[in-house]
Amino acid sequence: GFDIDIEIDDESKLPLFIDNIRRVLDLDADNMVIDKIIANILGDKFNVTKGIRIPGIWSIFEAAVRAILGQQISVKMANNYITQLVEKLGQRSDNYILFPTPQVIANSDLGFLRISQAKKDCLINFSSYINNIAADSYDDNKFHPEEFIKLKGIGPWTVQYIQMRGQSLSDI
Repeated sequence: GFDIDIEIDDESKLPLFIDNIRRVLDLDADNMVIDKIIANILGDKFNVTKGIRIPGIWSIFEAAVRAILGQQISVKMANNYITQLVEKLGQRSDNYILFPTPQVIANSDLGFLRISQAKKDCLINFSSYINNIAADSYDDNKFHPEEFIKLKGIGPWTVQYIQMRGQSLSDI
């Protein structure tokens, strides 16, 4: 189970938060249909735990940053880099740290990350691109991940990861 606390200044945006929570947790999935399809494909080859889903990611921007950092490395290393990025650049608020904004990442040299300069440049350029689109207010509806492929360092795998985790597109 989950306990979710929402602090919001504008109650009119509450339905958007609820919709995103439902998307991230895949609450509208038809588990019986999914389990049946998996059973038909895998048969008795694997012991599958029913109801487990790959969680979504709250925003397309965060999904993209995770995808860029995760290119060609292990999941464990990618998680380490994300943790370092959040701890170093995230805004602290009470008992939690917010994911860094596009502007904060765009204005960092990312020197604390032990990754290639090409990957740092990709993160910085991508963050600048997103910041330019969403300078006035962040809204995932402004972003179309298929357009990210025009940016150096972002290829088809990265775009598909962003679509799968940041938009919860199930056919990726």
